[in-house]
Amino acid sequence: MENEIRFPCELHLSFVRDLFSRIEHLVEFRGYDLIVLDASRLKVAFAEVMVPVVCCFFKYRQEGVEFTLRLPNELLLNRLFVNSGWANMIDPNNYPDAGQEVSGNLPVTRFSSPAEQRRFVDKVMDRVLVRLDFLDRRALRAIEWSVNELTDNVLNHSQCEFGGLGQLNMRRRQHEIEMIVSDSGIGIPESFRQHGHNSWSDEYALEQCIKEGVTSIPDIGRGFGLYGAFQIAALSGGTFHINSGYAHLVQDRSGRFIIRRDKNKFLGTSVVLAINFSKHIAFEDALQISGKQLMAFDFLEGRYETSENTIEFYLSKEVESTGSRGAGFEARRKLEHIMRLVETKKVVIVGKDLGVVSSSFADEFFAKLALSLGEEDSRKRISLAEFSALNLEIISGSIERRKRLTEGAKPRPHVAR
Repeated sequence: MENEIRFPCELHLSFVRDLFSRIEHLVEFRGYDLIVLDASRLKVAFAEVMVPVVCCFFKYRQEGVEFTLRLPNELLLNRLFVNSGWANMIDPNNYPDAGQEVSGNLPVTRFSSPAEQRRFVDKVMDRVLVRLDFLDRRALRAIEWSVNELTDNVLNHSQCEFGGLGQLNMRRRQHEIEMIVSDSGIGIPESFRQHGHNSWSDEYALEQCIKEGVTSIPDIGRGFGLYGAFQIAALSGGTFHINSGYAHLVQDRSGRFIIRRDKNKFLGTSVVLAINFSKHIAFEDALQISGKQLMAFDFLEGRYETSENTIEFYLSKEVESTGSRGAGFEARRKLEHIMRLVETKKVVIVGKDLGVVSSSFADEFFAKLALSLGEEDSRKRISLAEFSALNLEIISGSIERRKRLTEGAKPRPHVAR
């Protein structure tokens, strides 16, 4: 069928630009409003390719074009399409599931307003706190800075009324996170041309966009976003890719820097940022702008730290339910990471708006937290506020049972005969 597009066995960025051209031809010149996407033969696909592809399909869907998707036959890739939310973004009628978190990886998420952008950034930081407990506070600030700036660029510069898409992938064994942010807007080269840089080639525009202050536009931005994200990736030994217009820019893990012109136009802009944390990095050095620090306020200060120099941890905001051991495990990992980051600050665990806490949740969160801190540190650093009498009784009982269980498991002293 003329309106059918078959994906190759391996999907790489080189195919994406051809795909954009084919869809434009079918929609704009052939007049099709239904396109069949056959991914059944697909064996290899990565988020850095799929997110801009999904962004393209989403744009045309908003303009009235429908897509019918045939999922890959390969089982793991089939699940990845569903869990990552790619299938839903492409063909929501047949795949209504918006995706789910798997091993800390967030499904592709749309943001089109400052409020949606903030929720996405907060969700990324929330997952990082839970899953990457080896990170220090400077590393967390670097992640938050990068994600915030990349998503903010979409809202401020892309001129895409549908906003952008973001996806987070974690590579815990490699101590690395990958962030992909894509939009289907005007692209970086065209954005520069609209502000007076008509003579710039697409390659030169991408080279300039990662320089300090070059993309600064009065009343919109200071031009530090892509510069700062690029510096963080380069300093950490990670990777940084931009595709936009008729060019692409790559900084790979070896430090090799490439800018090349492409035959076909890239729809909008896609940025891939991978930050590596396998070695100690002074991330503040990457964000020195004219000798000034850019990272002054962070996620922990905005969400947890109070004016009284304490940490407030509202359980009702951290977990969807207090009825399972799994939820308690996730919440405890996060709080333990936060407590390591803020060192000696006191923590107030707030039980406002909670239903009844199950004994399994209480054991996993409260009892194991008390055990890991030790009785003295737990008493000094942690207090409970706004818990019902019933929940306090459940929590107290769980801590006592865990304490007795631990003491009973201690080896008995050897008595010589």
